[in-house]
Amino acid sequence: MPTIRECLHKVAGRFDAARLDQPNMLARSLVAHTVGRAREWVLAHDEEELMSSQIAQLEGYVTRIMAHEPLAYVVRQRAFYGMNLFVDDRVLIPRPETELLVELVCEKTARLAGLAGGQPIHILEIGTGSGAAIIAIARELPHVNVLATDISANALEVAQLNAANQGVAHRLVLVRSNLLEDLEQLVLDQVTILIANLPYIAPAEIAALQTEIVNHEPHVALDGGGTDGLELIRTLLSQIKLRCSNGRLRGVYLEHGALQGSAALAAARVVFSDTVLRTVKDLAGLDRVLAIEF
Repeated sequence: MPTIRECLHKVAGRFDAARLDQPNMLARSLVAHTVGRAREWVLAHDEEELMSSQIAQLEGYVTRIMAHEPLAYVVRQRAFYGMNLFVDDRVLIPRPETELLVELVCEKTARLAGLAGGQPIHILEIGTGSGAAIIAIARELPHVNVLATDISANALEVAQLNAANQGVAHRLVLVRSNLLEDLEQLVLDQVTILIANLPYIAPAEIAALQTEIVNHEPHVALDGGGTDGLELIRTLLSQIKLRCSNGRLRGVYLEHGALQGSAALAAARVVFSDTVLRTVKDLAGLDRVLAIEF
């Protein structure tokens, strides 16, 4: 039977010939998933032989990658903020830049801690998808109340599974809602911090995205509407102004595309003309989050 080293060489060669990005990383990830070990273990034990059943399983994974299915969907997991989350084609694959939302909420909560006067902090996420951001927040801030929504019932199923796997299912309330439309006013009156990573791709630009995205990730999680992809964000901003203006809300953090910082700020100024607004850059120095702080 072939060794791990031989399989790695063969699989990486096929990916390289197909001009896939990072062929060696892809090969290591698939072999590691096949044998149920970490990638580091695979490299340290590359003389181990694979069983015939494992070889067949690996070939199935390779076929899917060659068809441009994202690695996260093939291995059904994605790393995010120190967690391994379950993902499949019901949800958008969490991106590293979304970790900025978690960091901003943690910073804001720390600033509020000395001002809250003992009042509980309620954090609401709109469009939770896999639950990545809100689950990370729940883990980092065990003293806050967390609620998340999504328009997709399928996405909420994945978020619920991840919440259970990460030990926060008993604290996280998940609700199906189209933005704020289906949330009770009593709930919105309690919100201290609101975050969202809504779809922000312009409809006309979706077809030009990577094949892995266009053919496999849910378009409902990509299409932001309008001519610039910010229609959902504009709608949410208006809803926040209308329904969350009772004085409890202290911060709103909305992720957007790297080239949408100015447009997102302009959209927010139309609604919140007398509020502190700023754009927060990600680790790559790119505009990433619209921050509205009260």
